Amino acid sequence: MQQAMREELIARNVARIVETSAVTPKEVRPLDAAEVSLLLKTAHPHQLYILWLWLGSTGLRRGEALGLTWSDVDLTNGQLQVGRNVQRIRRELAFGTPTTTRSIRTVPMPRHLVRGLTTRCSKSGSARWRGRSDSRRRVSRAG
Repeated sequence: MQQAMREELIARNVARIVETSAVTPKEVRPLDAAEVSLLLKTAHPHQLYILWLWLGSTGLRRGEALGLTWSDVDLTNGQLQVGRNVQRIRRELAFGTPTTTRSIRTVPMPRHLVRGLTTRCSKSGSARWRGRSDSRRRVSRAG
């Protein structure tokens, strides 16, 4: 608008006189234990059940969970390494790094999550479980 005023295409910048209202951000309320339990019970037959189990068990953010690959997961020691995330940039999904160094961390996995992942891998006959070269594939992928 300033450029248009300099070039005398418009007499004044009416956008400057607009009053904007303050936007109050809504507080995020995480699910409580009963709600997580109900969600997992309902989602059990769904192909993305393991993703919901992961999110409900570890407190990972959605982008962090979607950014995990099998090489980030240590089922033997029951932990995973968060070092990247998935972000939507101009309608495209892209891997990125967390915005803070505190977000790059090792997260312990509860036993029920380790059992769920082990069951998922054994049912799918997954080569990733045997340490083959496709260990960089996303964990949350259905199959």
